[in-house]
Amino acid sequence: MRYLFVITALLLFFANPAFAQKDQTRNSLHMINEALATGAITEDEAMDLKINILKGETLPESFRSVIPIKCAFGISAEVQDYLKTRPEKRIRLEKQAMQAVYNYNFINKNGQAKTFRINYDVTGPDAVPPENLNANSLPDWIEETAAALEHSYRLEVDTMGYREPLSFSSFGYYEVFILDLNDTYGYTETVTQISTNPDTYTSAIYIENDYIEGFATHGYDALRVTVGHEFFHAIQFSYNFRFSDAWYYELSSTWMEDVTYDYVNDYYAYLPGYFNSPHISLDATDGYSAAHWNHMIEKKYGRGVIKKSWEYMPTRNAITSIDDAIKDNSSSNLSKNFSEFAVWNYYTAGRTDSITYFPEAVNYPKIKLLANRQILDTLVQRSVSTLAANYYSFYVLDTTHCEITFNGVQSNSYFDVYTIEYNKATGKNFFINHGGSSVIALNNLLPGDTLLFLAVNKVIDKNLSNNYNYNLSLSIKQNAITPDPLTNFHFYPSPFVLRSGSDKMNFKFVLSKTSKIEFKVYTISGKLLRKINYGEFGEGPYDGNSGLYWDGRDTDGHLVPSGVYIYQFTGSGFKKTGKIAVVR
Repeated sequence: MRYLFVITALLLFFANPAFAQKDQTRNSLHMINEALATGAITEDEAMDLKINILKGETLPESFRSVIPIKCAFGISAEVQDYLKTRPEKRIRLEKQAMQAVYNYNFINKNGQAKTFRINYDVTGPDAVPPENLNANSLPDWIEETAAALEHSYRLEVDTMGYREPLSFSSFGYYEVFILDLNDTYGYTETVTQISTNPDTYTSAIYIENDYIEGFATHGYDALRVTVGHEFFHAIQFSYNFRFSDAWYYELSSTWMEDVTYDYVNDYYAYLPGYFNSPHISLDATDGYSAAHWNHMIEKKYGRGVIKKSWEYMPTRNAITSIDDAIKDNSSSNLSKNFSEFAVWNYYTAGRTDSITYFPEAVNYPKIKLLANRQILDTLVQRSVSTLAANYYSFYVLDTTHCEITFNGVQSNSYFDVYTIEYNKATGKNFFINHGGSSVIALNNLLPGDTLLFLAVNKVIDKNLSNNYNYNLSLSIKQNAITPDPLTNFHFYPSPFVLRSGSDKMNFKFVLSKTSKIEFKVYTISGKLLRKINYGEFGEGPYDGNSGLYWDGRDTDGHLVPSGVYIYQFTGSGFKKTGKIAVVR
C-alpha cells in the first residue's frame, strides 16, 4: 500500500499581477473551507480542490490567492482520511510515468554505493529546461539536481551524522520526481511504512521543474535549497513521522536548507510570518517562519543539540525532545532559551547586533509591536500563549519617572519580563531581565528615549494552565522612585526533597542594586543550624547560579532530617523570612 502523507516544503509568495486586487488576508485553503462552511460547495468539491493543491494544479479563479498556503501537510492528512471513504478518487493522486529516468550513483564515506533515481520529462508541462551546455545526454537541470542530492547526502548524513533515508536500504535507491508543481517548491511523500513504533517510512521527493515565476528564489538556487530541505524530510521519516509535530519538521528542514546552501537565504521570505505574529506559540507556527529558532540554538550550542533533538523524536514529542536536548548540553532548558529567543527577535533589521544575537539579523524584519505610544499612565489587560511573547514600545516626550507593575493573573512564574531602554543621548540600549518581577522602577527617562516592555510566556507544559492573562500598568511619578532592592524572591523545589548530598534548594530573585547576601536556617524552636555568607552580588536576576543555594546541611555538614525550618534571607535593605519544608 502506498501512503501519501505529504509534507509540502517551501511555499512561495505569488507574484502574478493578475492577483494584485485579491484578498490579502486569506489563502486558497481559507477560501475553500469558507465556501464549504457556507454551503457554496459540497464536501466532494472541496476535497477535489484540495487534491488540486496537492497535485500543483491551477485552482479556479475564485479560489486563487496572493497569500501562499504555507503548509499542505494538514491538507494531505485530511485528503487521505477522506479517500478512505472515496477510494475511487485515489487515482487522482497517482503519479504518471515520466519520460526518462537517470540513475545517479556515488560512493558515501563508508565506501557504499548509493543511487538517486531521478524521474523527469523533456516535453510537455512537466518538462525540465532544455539547456545542455556540456552537450551530453542529460539536461543541465538533471545534472544540477543530482549534484544537489549528493551534496545534501554528504553533508546531512556523512558529515552531520543523521540517519540515512530508509529507501536506500529498502529499495536500493532513493526516488526523485521532477514535475510542474505550479506554486510549490517541492514536497516529500511517505511511500511504505517500515515500523509502527516508532512510525518510520520510506519516502520519495517531488520538486518543481523550473522555478521561473512567483518564487522568492529562482533557478538553480531554488532547486538547491529545495533539495536540501526535502532531503532532510526524507531523513526525518527514518526517525519518526508525527503529524502533530509538523511545525518542527518544517522548522528543521527550513533551517537545514540554509545549512546546506548558506548563501541562498530563501528562508528570509518566510520570516515575516513569525515576526508579524510573535503572540502565536512557537509550536503553533507553520515552522517555515520560525526557522531562525534553530539558528539561535546552533549559535549558542552548536548543531549537535539539534541533531540530539531528532534522536529523541522517536519516543518524545518535539517540545520535550528540544527541551531534553538542551538540558543534555547545558544547565539551561527550552523555557529559558525561549525567553532569550524573544529578546533576540527584537535585535533585527536596524537594531541588529550580529555579535550577540542572530548573525544574519540585518536581513530579518522587525518584530511587531502591540503598542507604540507615548509613555503615560497606562493599564493593559491581555494574555499571551505559551512559548509566545508580546512587545510594547513607549516613547518619551518629557523627563519621566515611571513605575511598571506586572501581574500574572495566575502566577508571575509563568512569565519573564524585560525592559529595553534606548537612551537617545548616548545611542545605547539598556537591557534588563526582570524575571517574573511584579514592580519595576525606571527613573530619569529623557525626551527622545524609548522604552520597550517585553512579556514572555515561557511555559512549555500545555497542561499547566489554560489562563495566561496578565495586567500591565505604567504609572508616571513626579519624583524618582526608590525600587525594592529584592523582587520576585522564591526558592525551589518546595518542599525540599533531600535524598542525597547532591540535592539543592535554589534561590531565585532579582536585585535592583548591589548587595551582600546572607542566608540563615533555624529549627522551629529557634536554634541556628546554618549560616551562609554568599558574598556581594550586582543588580540583575539570579536563579540558583553563583552558589546561591542551600544543600540541606547544617554547620557540621550533616544533612538535616525531615521537618519544617525557619529561614532568613537578608541583604542591604531587605530581609525575607519564612518556612522551609524538608522531606528526606
